[in-house]
Amino acid sequence: MKAFAINWAFLFLFLGQVFGQAQEQKPYSGEASEKLAQEKPEWENLEYQRYLDLSGTGLAEEIRIVAKNVGDKPATDYHMLLPRNVIDNLSVFTATADNSSFVSFRALSATLKQLNNTAIGYGFLGLPRSVEPGETINLRLIYKFNDCGTPKPKKIGLGEDQFLVYETDRLPLSQYPTKMSILKITGSTDMSELDIGSVPEEYQGTFDDNVMTFGPFEDINALNVENKIKLRYLHNLALNEVIYLKRDIWVSHWASTIQFVEYNEYHNKGAELKNGFSRLEVMKNVQAANSPTVRGIIENHLPEQATEHYFVDKVGQVSTSQVVNNLFYLKPRFPIFGGWFYNYTIGWTNELSDFLRVSDMDSEEFILAVPLLNGPKDTAYDEVEYSVYLPEGATVIDTKSPLPVVQTTTSFESSYFDLKNGHTKVTLKFRNLVSELADGKILITYKLTNANFYGKFLNISLYGFIALMAIFLLNSINLRVSKN
Repeated sequence: MKAFAINWAFLFLFLGQVFGQAQEQKPYSGEASEKLAQEKPEWENLEYQRYLDLSGTGLAEEIRIVAKNVGDKPATDYHMLLPRNVIDNLSVFTATADNSSFVSFRALSATLKQLNNTAIGYGFLGLPRSVEPGETINLRLIYKFNDCGTPKPKKIGLGEDQFLVYETDRLPLSQYPTKMSILKITGSTDMSELDIGSVPEEYQGTFDDNVMTFGPFEDINALNVENKIKLRYLHNLALNEVIYLKRDIWVSHWASTIQFVEYNEYHNKGAELKNGFSRLEVMKNVQAANSPTVRGIIENHLPEQATEHYFVDKVGQVSTSQVVNNLFYLKPRFPIFGGWFYNYTIGWTNELSDFLRVSDMDSEEFILAVPLLNGPKDTAYDEVEYSVYLPEGATVIDTKSPLPVVQTTTSFESSYFDLKNGHTKVTLKFRNLVSELADGKILITYKLTNANFYGKFLNISLYGFIALMAIFLLNSINLRVSKN
């Protein structure tokens, strides 16, 4: 399935454009959901092809649809249904029409009572052109979400294979009837369907050349939510999850540096050890202890020319780290087995000129562009708090993110030599990020006047001069007691 392998290059090539589209996640009223479900379909899916990639910690999916307007008036939007677990854990989504124009997307959650209280998600696609009755349009959707199923069995022995179970739809989950559908699943060398005894033969999948294929199926009704697949697949890799990432970036115009500080709450959510941890067992079976399902090394992809690296955890400084070019390798105090947690902090420094430029419009206006993530590959982030500390006196003009932001706040925080309000702090909060988004840039435009820039230095110098003069005057006072 080589076509699916290149889709991520397509997706992230247009990262800035894609996430500029409207994406929203909020509850959807039950009344509106029922009304939408009862509407007469204005579309018919002539083809509905799904490609699911299981190779990563977060799953990737592509859907290709050839849709025909069967209504009696032009159509400008398409209602896309998605499983609730996809909507709730959605990391990145993009859609194109006719292989060229980007499509706006808005995601909402809903529960349909008429479908046995099934919780699903609605994706509203705003088409780039009006589709006339009888006309067709080609839609292509690519998205990734932070879900890969659960380990089964939940506990394994040291060095044993790790299998995961993921449930997905066998047939299209669509608002509209479908003429033909097919599902292809890749990303594992060993896949099988559980509880296959109750599945009719024509619905069973075939596994060939590391691809699991279901279908093609014909003439599928709309709103089909009953036919599920429980897929068990081999996944001998650590399931890297950062429950919480606090990423602080300190900007210093005086030192011409930018400092990065990251606090990570890491979790390997893979299968746990069957018999618990035994140091003796690990020493006896070193090769099994170095299984890919165990996280022994954490590699961070830093900006080029980074300096002043450090690595600490809750115990203190950790000396087992190494820098190779722009890679910062961390070796925790212990291997991180399935179900284990590890909290740590890393930091480094770069030249500010690599991230900052002066605006063409105003010499006192600056544009800061910093990467979204610098962590390890194949990692899912549940919650990210991203804070940028600008110099004292800076005024924020604009903040741009390539991704939807849960919350953006501007505040002040005092640090060394701050004399008034403190550093200007811009905080952005994200959910459900994935490491593939690391190249995205946070853009912050701010103004720092020469009066604020030099005024702080002059004020500090003045206070220093006053302190020295006070010491001099105190030393000049004769406090000796004479005999007279």
